[in-house]
Amino acid sequence: MNKTVFDMVDILTRIEAVLASTLLSKAQKTVVLGEISRSLPAHQLCGTCVGTYNLTQDILGGLNGSTKEATPKGPKKGAEVPKEGSSTGEKKELLRHTDGNRRGKSTSARVVNKAS
Repeated sequence: MNKTVFDMVDILTRIEAVLASTLLSKAQKTVVLGEISRSLPAHQLCGTCVGTYNLTQDILGGLNGSTKEATPKGPKKGAEVPKEGSSTGEKKELLRHTDGNRRGKSTSARVVNKAS
C-alpha cells in the first residue's frame, strides 16, 4: 500500500519518542533506530511524500552512524615481475611450432562448372 506524508510523520514521532526515552541506553537506541530504518517502506511506495521520506532516511542515517564516509585505502603493492625470463633463469618456448600454420590445413578450392 502506498504511504502518505501522514504515515511518514507518524514514523518521525516514533523516532523522536525513542530518542527521548530514558529507559534505553545509547546502544539500545542505536539498535531500535536501526530496526526502524530497516522497516521503512520502499521508496517506490512513497511517491507522494518523497521529501519526507528522504528526511526520515537522513535522520535515521545520521543517528545510527551510517552517514560516515568510508576511509579511502591506497593501492596494494603486487608481486614484482622479473624484467627478463622466468625467475628460475630458464627460457621456455610459449608456443609449439611457432613457424607452423596455426589455422590448420586449408581446404582445396572447389571448381564449379559454369553453365553458359
